[in-house]
Order: sequence, then C-alpha cells, then structure tokens
Amino acid sequence: MSNNNNHPLGDAPWFHVILSTGFGAGFVPIAPGTAGALVALALWWTGYKFLPVDVLFWVTLITTIIVTVVGAWTSNIMEKYWGGGRSKNCSY
Repeated sequence: MSNNNNHPLGDAPWFHVILSTGFGAGFVPIAPGTAGALVALALWWTGYKFLPVDVLFWVTLITTIIVTVVGAWTSNIMEKYWGGGRSKNCSY
C-alpha cells in the first residue's frame, strides 16, 4: 500500500479504498486531484454526448449529491484506517 505524508497506511477494506480514491485516480503519483477531475470530466462528457441537455442537468445534479454523500460516508470509514487530515505537528 502507498503512504500518506511518509507514514504507512493501514489495511482498509478495498471497497472503501476504491470509492475514497476515485476509482484509483487518487493513487496517480503526479497530480492525483487532477486525475480525478479528468475521470469526472470524461464521465460527464460521455453523458453530454448521449443525453439531452435538460436530462444531463438533472443527472449531473443527482450524481453530485450522491457522490458527496457517499464520499463523506467512505471518508469517515477510511479515517479509521488511514488517519485524519491533520498532521501531528499541526498547531490548531
């Protein structure tokens, strides 16, 4: 498994690893956030090509809500395995 700020990551359920890393886009070594954005853009562009604009609006809105809720849920679970966002040297 990879590491997070130079400390080893704990073993976590693969289902949550896949969800919380954007289907693995978060493991891209250079610009993982950009890789995740490109995955989202590719999915949206596919919808743009095949769906009417009014349907695409609702699909995008509903997908955004679902991804936000599922992301918060899986992040809460992954925090138990990979730790929180704060560094041990954090002053706040």
